[in-house]
Amino acid sequence: AEQRRRSESATRICSLWRGYSVRQNMGYLRQSATKIAKWWRCLVVTAEVEELVEDLLYIQKTLLNAYRLKYVVLIQQNWRRHLATQRGFRRTRRAVVCLQAHLRRRRATREVQLLRAIVGPSVKRLPSQLVALALDADRRLTKYRAFRPRERFVRQTAKLVRLKVISKALRSDLERAVVPLQCFARHRRRMRRIIRIQA
Repeated sequence: AEQRRRSESATRICSLWRGYSVRQNMGYLRQSATKIAKWWRCLVVTAEVEELVEDLLYIQKTLLNAYRLKYVVLIQQNWRRHLATQRGFRRTRRAVVCLQAHLRRRRATREVQLLRAIVGPSVKRLPSQLVALALDADRRLTKYRAFRPRERFVRQTAKLVRLKVISKALRSDLERAVVPLQCFARHRRRMRRIIRIQA
């Protein structure tokens, strides 16, 4: 009987301790989860507030610039009117024509740059050298040579761009246009080799 009573007491003590441990662990986990959720909510709110403040500052700056632009334009108009009365109509017209030419030149430059970006560089207008094509080991016209003295007629010819003569900007444009073609040619040659090996 005494042993049974001790066994029941030990079982009760173990159950109470396990319950206490579980409650403490769950409380600690709940507290940690609450702390993490609070930190995350504070972080999200802080990011939203910072973004809202940046938008408000940008709107304030835009409105201030628009408000100032009106008076800047008014001052420029009055000043030009004053210069027109002081200098005379001919000089004023000359200045207006110069400004119009500058504006049209900048507009044409932007259009040419956009057209070059869309179409790509044209090698027809670049300095080139005429050479004669020659056969390689596979009987393909992949090599070139200079013209021999007193050579009459060559059927296969090509034009090579003189890279040492052109500027760095044109050279970089050519590089940007040629690199995708080189990648495509290398990929195509690699796929042909793979097909040839598999066959």
